[in-house]
Amino acid sequence: MWAILFSALMALPLSVSVPISGVDTVLDRIGGIQERMEDLAPALSIVADLLEAHVAQNFKTQGVQSGSRWAVLAPTTVLARTKRTGYYGQRSPTAGAGPTSPVLVWSGRLRRSFARGGVAHIRQITSSSLIWGSGVRYGVFHQSTAPRAKLPRRAPLAFRDPFQRREITFQPLRLWLQGVPPGAIRTTIGPRVGLGFVV
Repeated sequence: MWAILFSALMALPLSVSVPISGVDTVLDRIGGIQERMEDLAPALSIVADLLEAHVAQNFKTQGVQSGSRWAVLAPTTVLARTKRTGYYGQRSPTAGAGPTSPVLVWSGRLRRSFARGGVAHIRQITSSSLIWGSGVRYGVFHQSTAPRAKLPRRAPLAFRDPFQRREITFQPLRLWLQGVPPGAIRTTIGPRVGLGFVV
């Protein structure tokens, strides 16, 4: 008889009620993702600003910001800078450029082209795309990984590791889609990649 009663009790439907709070907030955030996906411009603007700060730091540290100090100048370049011949005689040095250092800043043209407002700077932001960089033609030879007989690679835009690349180019988009305000994104990402607060 006990076995029959036990079987009958096991057949009864069982329901459990668990109160959940905060669902409305989560639904509002999820609902806002579509709207934020339709206009990525605020996040892309932050990516452009981070890239600008990263490249400026790369010039300042002569490549160390990206994990590898740029190659020293060739003896022929040092001689040309010292005697101010050829290219080095046609332009005045900037940013403390001397016979041996810093590299890539003799005229400052390439460095300035990566800064907003600089001649040959490229910065085009739409709701779904970012085109950013430099229009200085000789910059591609320093940036490229293609083998060259006489020019060592001194990439103005390079990343130390996948973390640095992800933080600068992807994290602002991820945080934007999660509903983080642009100001909070700027104050979070900049210091994490060694750039301080990015305006």
